Amino acid sequence: MGMGDPDDGSKRTITLSFGGVDQAWEVKAIRQILEKRDDLGHVTQQSYSSGSVTFSVESTIPARKLSEALLLNPPSGLKLQVLEVNRGNINLRAVVER
Repeated sequence: MGMGDPDDGSKRTITLSFGGVDQAWEVKAIRQILEKRDDLGHVTQQSYSSGSVTFSVESTIPARKLSEALLLNPPSGLKLQVLEVNRGNINLRAVVER
């Protein structure tokens, strides 16, 4: 257990902010990888501005574990870097694979 967020399977809302997102296909790829996860529900895109997209998700795992899972299984064509993890909030940067 980390950052005061219990790992007991209870649902919690987590905000995921992705920087480095400049193209529509990147937004779609991130949304799809979030929607496919069994431990996430209610995936909602909160905002998009040039270079940044924010999603809100309902998660049954803590933010720390979700950030690790996304890092190990990024959307196709993208690498993810975790910049910051707090209770209920993850900041990441997406980088196009070359």
